[in-house]
Amino acid sequence: MSIELTPHQQQALEERQEFPPLVVNPRTKETFVLIHAEMYERVRSLLEEEDEIASVRETYPLVGRVLDADQEERSSQEGA
Repeated sequence: MSIELTPHQQQALEERQEFPPLVVNPRTKETFVLIHAEMYERVRSLLEEEDEIASVRETYPLVGRVLDADQEERSSQEGA
């Protein structure tokens, strides 16, 4: 789904001060960054890679606890 810009929005985009332009949803107050589709496609793989890195970082504390528990178990077995 794509949204067509109104003439007023087109003019505001042409006269923009910041790059990339920011768009605010007045209902939710969410801010979006408006970029060309070609630019998005070029950075998309980087964004997906960042998501993967974030997923690993989110699971890291859990992995750390499992490894710590495993180490404790090995230590107690060696001491027995």
